[in-house]
Formats: sequence, C-alpha cells, structure tokens
Amino acid sequence: MTTPTPSPRVNLFETRDTGITEIMDGPWKDIRVVDLDGGESFHARSTGEEHALFVMAGAGIATAPETGAFRIEKDSAIALPLDGFVDIVAGDDGMRMLQITMTIG
Repeated sequence: MTTPTPSPRVNLFETRDTGITEIMDGPWKDIRVVDLDGGESFHARSTGEEHALFVMAGAGIATAPETGAFRIEKDSAIALPLDGFVDIVAGDDGMRMLQITMTIG
C-alpha cells in the first residue's frame, strides 16, 4: 500500500508567497492576509480578475461606486466582480483581511 503524500500547508500569517496555484486547482491567482494600521488605505481593482475580501479583525469604511461608503467589520465580506473596485480605510484600531484573487476565464 502506498502512503499518500500530504497536502502542502502554508501559514498565511508567516509568508506572502503562498504558492496557491501549485497547491490548488481552479482559478486561484493569490491568497494573502492584509494587515492595515489605523487610517491606512487599501485599494482592490478587479481588472481581468475577481477579488473576495473577508474581514478577520477590526473595522473600517469601504467605498465602492455602486454602493457609496459603508462600514465593514469582523465577519464582513466583499466580493468584487470583474472590473469592480473598492477603496477601504481601516478604523482607528486597524484591520486584518483575507484577500483571495481569482483569474477569469
């Protein structure tokens, strides 16, 4: 009997280079943890790709053309369709998000 090769594991809190495209099949392009200090800005634009953002800690204000400004906080999620964009400003205590980027096509 052959012993299966264990799946690779990556600690997203320790490295920026996840190798997600080698670990998983599908449209994955990147996955990373984004840490923002209080008042720091983050911009995501979906040009030829899609983004999903999950707030893991903290809070902030997200602004998108379709919705205007709205509050996001822990357990909030934002999905950006193709050609969508969002600007995020972290609240006073900062913010931590998980960003997943997927290719289109």
